[in-house]
Amino acid sequence: MSHTTTLWSASNPCFQATRIIRISTPPRKTHPMREGVPGVFEEDFSLADRAYACGDFRAAAAAYKQQIADDPDHLGAWAGLALCRRETGRHGSRVLIAHPELVRAVHRGVEELSGDRVDPDDLAAWLPEPAPDGTPGGTGL
Repeated sequence: MSHTTTLWSASNPCFQATRIIRISTPPRKTHPMREGVPGVFEEDFSLADRAYACGDFRAAAAAYKQQIADDPDHLGAWAGLALCRRETGRHGSRVLIAHPELVRAVHRGVEELSGDRVDPDDLAAWLPEPAPDGTPGGTGL
């Protein structure tokens, strides 16, 4: 069985603790990983991280969003959601991919002012897209 393993660590100091492993294996062999069978991963990974590692970005994003709903300050969940959106290219998520800390800060501000927790994807789609590198003016993001 061949594995291609890539380790990502966020360069943003806000997300230093984030570490996600992506493993390319046939789907029948990733089932134990997704189900959390002991010993498959050396560490105790969350359901979201296991789904991401197995390439199930839809399930991973849903699980990261649940982590954010449970704890809006969960930095790993914001970074994981941004990585999922980078993989899927979801419309309106460029600001989440480029600046997850900004989306998190606005998310927190909305909750503090209104008492409501908004969906992270809806919020990211509502925020202005970052200007491409080297573009004068733009959104300033």
